[in-house]
Amino acid sequence: MKSKSIITAILIVSTLLVGCKKKETKTEEPLPASGTPATGWVKKVGPTTNNLNRIKFYNSTVGYAVGNSGTVLKTIDGGDSWVNKSIIGLTSAVNYCSIIDTQTVWITYAFGVYKTMNGGNSWASVNTGLSAFIFNEIYFVNSIKGFIATSGGIATTNDAGVNWAYVPTTTVTSFTKIKFTDALTGWANGASDIYKTTDGGVNWVSTNEGLSQPEHCFFLSNTEAWAAKSLSSDTIRKTTNGGTTWSTVFTNTSTGSGMKTIWFCDSNMGFQSRTLAQIQKTTNGGATWTNM
Repeated sequence: MKSKSIITAILIVSTLLVGCKKKETKTEEPLPASGTPATGWVKKVGPTTNNLNRIKFYNSTVGYAVGNSGTVLKTIDGGDSWVNKSIIGLTSAVNYCSIIDTQTVWITYAFGVYKTMNGGNSWASVNTGLSAFIFNEIYFVNSIKGFIATSGGIATTNDAGVNWAYVPTTTVTSFTKIKFTDALTGWANGASDIYKTTDGGVNWVSTNEGLSQPEHCFFLSNTEAWAAKSLSSDTIRKTTNGGTTWSTVFTNTSTGSGMKTIWFCDSNMGFQSRTLAQIQKTTNGGATWTNM
């Protein structure tokens, strides 16, 4: 059901915002029926029936959710209410967004990029001049310098999106996710490995994380990151030394491909979303997980 995806997305955000602020002991409760919030959760439904794919906050009050058929929702009260800021005429799914400030937001869909400079009141299509590849995650280090992970490589701009070019030094051509933990240090999820840069995105090198085609990843700092895969079983690997070495912190052969995403507040507390609106929490860096 489409409403299930909406509920799941909002629940994940509530978990991250509240869970990262409070490290509290919580007894495990039975998993609620699909689409039904567990005790202590409040369902928030936005002004759309379309599936939501990503949700991101700029600060404690301003956030955006993006989804199918050009859907963009915005909140200015920490998620209590949402208004429709969807892109008129776009029928494709919006998959990622990068928030520069409360007014400037970049989004990507499979075949292109849009930008708003007035808080989503209007959107302009951006001519990147890039080859016709699939556009995945977009990430701006600041208002001028940005990156896009695409199926054709990592693209970058150094003039606020006026000009884009592919980084020529990547050995893998397909990337899905990208994030910088400071101005020079960035991580990217490639088709066969996690890649890292320490010179602002000029050069990218393999970290040999060991999963081969990791599906999910989270980059906490310059030194700490997680990579996960859940094709036939759940496996999570972690590095604490910037990708020099990785170790398996969790594996479960009975869970199947239920993992959807992972997110960490710090070295110990993290969350993962799973199928059937399920959210799990770890307090030991991913070694064990409990239902919420």
